[in-house]
Amino acid sequence: MPDHVIDQEGIRSGKVGAAFFIGWKDERVYLYTIAYLQGPNRNLHVYSNVNGTRAEEILNPDGSMAPVD
Repeated sequence: MPDHVIDQEGIRSGKVGAAFFIGWKDERVYLYTIAYLQGPNRNLHVYSNVNGTRAEEILNPDGSMAPVD
C-alpha cells in the first residue's frame, strides 16, 4: 500500500481540486495516485497505478474503498 494520506477534507470541501502523488523506489516511479471528485454525488475517486497495476476506486468518508462500477 502507498505510504501517503489523501487530503479528503480539502478535496471534499473544494479547497483542493485534485491530489496527485508520485512514489519513487530504486530511482524509478513505483506508483502514482490521483484523487478527485466526480459525478452528481461528488464521490471521491482514487485512480492508482502501482508498479503497472491500475485501479480506480471510490474513497468513502470513513476511509474504506469501494470499486467503481
